[in-house]
Amino acid sequence: MTPKETTTHAESTPPVLTIEEFCERYRIERGLLFRMRRDGRGPDVLQLGRRVLITLEAAREWEVRMTRRGEASNGTLPA
Repeated sequence: MTPKETTTHAESTPPVLTIEEFCERYRIERGLLFRMRRDGRGPDVLQLGRRVLITLEAAREWEVRMTRRGEASNGTLPA
């Protein structure tokens, strides 16, 4: 017989970052993140009550968007 497979809570929930963890990871100030969110340039967030969380997937998507914007402003992307 094979042992029964179980899924732990940590395995069943998507990896997420708190605002503090996100800011540390990308080395940005909280104020900058809040301004970017206000202007529609921040990462997608999960709002759980008062908690604001950012999935790792949303963080990666935001990073790609910011990289593309940086390349576009430097003129390195094809028109």
